[in-house]
Amino acid sequence: VFEGKRDYECRKCKHRFPVIPELETGNSIRLPSYFQFVENSIVCHDYQEIKIQESTQVLGVGSIPLSIPVVLKDDLVDIVKAGDDVIVMGVLTAKWSSDLKDVRCDLDPLFVANHIAAQLNNIMSPLYLSIVSYVALDVRLYSTNIDVPEKIIQKFEQFWVDFKDTPLKGINRL
Repeated sequence: VFEGKRDYECRKCKHRFPVIPELETGNSIRLPSYFQFVENSIVCHDYQEIKIQESTQVLGVGSIPLSIPVVLKDDLVDIVKAGDDVIVMGVLTAKWSSDLKDVRCDLDPLFVANHIAAQLNNIMSPLYLSIVSYVALDVRLYSTNIDVPEKIIQKFEQFWVDFKDTPLKGINRL
C-alpha cells in the first residue's frame, strides 16, 4: 500500500489543497510550511513492485538478460506471478535515488504499468483477444464524434479482419 494523496489546509485562508506524491521521488511528500495537515484525508492505493527481464529464449548463449523494475498499482497488483510471460504497457520514467544536498543524484529507470497482458504458450490470453476484437469491430462507435472518412474506417476494419487470428502481428504491423 502506498499513499496516493493527502490534503493540506492553508492556515490563513482555510482553503484545502490536495498533495499527490510522485513515484519518481520515492513517494515522499514535503510538508508545506504555511499549511497544516488535514486529519483523515489520506488516500491509499494498492502497490506492487516487480522486476521484468528479457526472455531467455531470445538471448544468445552466455548473455545476461536485461531487467527493469515495474510498478503495479491498484487493480494490476497480484495478477502476475514469478515466471509468467507478460507484455507490459505503461510509462517509462526515472526514479531519483538521492535527495541530499551536495550529493550527486542517480536516475534509475522505472516502468509504471497501466496494462498487463499475460501470454499463454506465446498466444495472448482470450480476454486480451476479445478486447482487441471489440475495438476493431466497433470502430464506428468511437468515430461518431470525429469526422473519419468512410474509406479509412473500411480500411481499418479490413486490417483487423485480416489479422483476426493473429492480433499481435496486427499490432506489430501498426
